[in-house]
Amino acid sequence: MSGYSPRRQINLQIVADNKLLKEIKARITRLYNWSKAEAEKPEGQQLHEKIADMNTRYYNLRGKIVKAERRIAVLTERGEMWAQYNRYKTVHKQLARVKPEKRELFEQRHSRELILYDAAARYLKELNAMERLRKAANQLARQERDKSRDRGPER
Repeated sequence: MSGYSPRRQINLQIVADNKLLKEIKARITRLYNWSKAEAEKPEGQQLHEKIADMNTRYYNLRGKIVKAERRIAVLTERGEMWAQYNRYKTVHKQLARVKPEKRELFEQRHSRELILYDAAARYLKELNAMERLRKAANQLARQERDKSRDRGPER
């Protein structure tokens, strides 16, 4: 797997993890159904409760894994865009130094790099703007909570 890109490695690991989780879920389901039948017997009740608890924990864990996979995908995308931005930043800087009469030719020769730089720069700018909005919203929410606390209970 070392020959693959980081994103491909993550995707392959997710596929392997999902396959393993599917196998575990199938086993838990078989155990659950068996223990349910056993629970009808007086001595089988406790085993069924344990397996039902295991089933619940599986779903909780699965939810956490899915959330983590989504977060990994977002962070991977951000990392890739940051790397793309840095990779083509020098070409963009060179463009600013090119004489006006040679600018069009430079843009033609380096159109791919400039497009990729612009896409990454736009992505990071939007990400930064969203982060500023999120921080401002959190700050406003904190201020509102503090105001509510300072006023005390209304009568």
